[in-house]
Amino acid sequence: MDSVVALERELLDPACRVDSDRVATLLANDFVEIGKSGRVWNRDDLLAALAGEASMDATTIGSMTGQQIAAGLVVVRSTTHHDDGPGTVHRTGWWRQTTSGWRCWFHQATGVPGSAGEAAAVARLDRPVIQADVETSLRAAGVTPGSTVIVHCSLSALGWVVGNAVAVVRAVRSVVGDEGTVAMPAQTGLSDPSHWQAPPVPEGWWASIRANWPAFDPMSTPLRGMGAVAECFARLPGVVHSGHPAVGFVAQGPCATELMSSHDLEDCLGDRSPLASLEAVGA
Repeated sequence: MDSVVALERELLDPACRVDSDRVATLLANDFVEIGKSGRVWNRDDLLAALAGEASMDATTIGSMTGQQIAAGLVVVRSTTHHDDGPGTVHRTGWWRQTTSGWRCWFHQATGVPGSAGEAAAVARLDRPVIQADVETSLRAAGVTPGSTVIVHCSLSALGWVVGNAVAVVRAVRSVVGDEGTVAMPAQTGLSDPSHWQAPPVPEGWWASIRANWPAFDPMSTPLRGMGAVAECFARLPGVVHSGHPAVGFVAQGPCATELMSSHDLEDCLGDRSPLASLEAVGA
């Protein structure tokens, strides 16, 4: 049984996985794998995929145990972990003894869900992020008093921030000062339902959506995919909206009205848009 465990370990070794000939000798002709994504692979598919696979050098192989199920049949269970890739994966390999030696005829990989949201942010830090930390980083990135800046921010990427989006908005405003102008994209995703892809909706729904969707209101229509920081900023007093119902921008500061004044309905990210105006002033 130890020899079968050694073969399973070899099959996960980076040096083996890039050697298609060696991998081929370890897989049965009727080999099947159910990957961590749920995809079902046959022997030829897997050999082709391994030929183009990114290196598994950073993968840690944990404990590996074998169990004889019947004569000539052994199951090997293991766990692998990759910090930058699929994370922790539980693996099960079924090996069958043939006249040519032991061959893996079935393999299954099951990913272990990692921490997400606030839990992930807390787990990767030794202390919370405060407004002063954000200000220090902005200054290090070259933001100065009086700057005109365009901000697109993932709050979760910053870590666990004391005060959440409010603290980030205040940090940006503090660094640019009263003479600076802050702009952010304020896209709503509003469009004709016949164009929707993420997700698409049945064609039979289109007429109802068109007839019943609330009219665009820059003060109340929620943003889509912009994040908590943009949503917080867009609702502040004195923020100017460019007026575009789908791919709008918002700004606050002495140049806000001028920067948001031109937003063509069709040329929405072109020469007659806030994006062009921001580029023109070196935002």
